[in-house]
Formats: sequence, structure tokens, C-alpha cells
Amino acid sequence: MQRQRYIYIMLSMTGTKFSRFLQLCTGKEYTHVSIAMDRQLGELYSFGRRSMNLPFIAGLVRENPKGGVFAKYHTRCLIYEVPVSEEEYHAIRGLLRNFFRDYERYHYNFVGLPFIALGIPTECRYHFVCSQFVAYLLDKSGAVQWDKDFSLVQPADFTRLENKRQIYQGFLSDYALSA
Repeated sequence: MQRQRYIYIMLSMTGTKFSRFLQLCTGKEYTHVSIAMDRQLGELYSFGRRSMNLPFIAGLVRENPKGGVFAKYHTRCLIYEVPVSEEEYHAIRGLLRNFFRDYERYHYNFVGLPFIALGIPTECRYHFVCSQFVAYLLDKSGAVQWDKDFSLVQPADFTRLENKRQIYQGFLSDYALSA
């Protein structure tokens, strides 16, 4: 019998100028998405700021739910638990290892943002926005089959995942303290 595994999808709104701009453009409550391999969010990954004070220095990041931008801006979040097979779980881990093996090559896809808004699929090998990155991991692992190209997935699309279970909504600092 195969063991049931879970991944965790966290949608968030930090309140930074960039996130408020994205919220204004999309009209959505959450503007950022991350993927965690554990319920405590100790392994939390996305594409975002690499520097607290320089928002355009951005790319592949391992995020700290108890610090950095999340703590500074008193982040609101929504966390889903998503069941995946053992093979899908290990495929996501393998993809993450490959991404971090070439960490310095990956950058935030600022140029791709208008293409997402216009519904034009694009693929820049070493450039992702947060939602493209998480969608790519789920797609390539076989965990989720999107109804559109992964490059067009936005944070709000994760609210429509099948088999997800909401485990938390509120301030991230409150979840981090209770987890």
C-alpha cells in the first residue's frame, strides 16, 4: 500500500508596494504563492525577493515564514494541504534540488508579468514568477494537470485545485507560532 504524502500551498499578501500593485492590477486578495514540503513551512520555496531592501533583486528563494518580508509586513495567508502520491512528492523534491543546483541562474520574470495578464504563454528557461514556479513543479511532477499553460497560472488559480484542504487562513505570524 502506498503512503499518502502532502504538500502545502501558501497564498499570501505581504503588503509591500509591489504586492499592492499586483493586487490593484488583479483585484485578487492574494498576490504571492509558495510551496512547502512540510506542514510547519520549514521547507518553503518560491520566486521572490532575495534582498529585504532591494525588491528587484529577485529570483529563486527559500522563504522564512517567521522572518524577512513575511514578518516585516504582517503577512496575511491562506494555506492548503494537497495530497500527492509518493512518486509525485519525490518528483517535486527532485525538481527543487535541480533548481537549487543552479540557484544563481534563476531570476524573477518581471518581463513575463504583462504576458500573464494578456494570456500569452511564454517560457523563459531561467525566469519565473512565483505562480509559474509552483505551477511548473506541480505540472512536471504529475501532481496537477492545469487547464492552461503553467506560464499563465496566477496565485488565484491555486484556489481551484482539486483535492485541496484549507488548513489555515489568517496572519502568517499566528500560523508560524502554532505550527
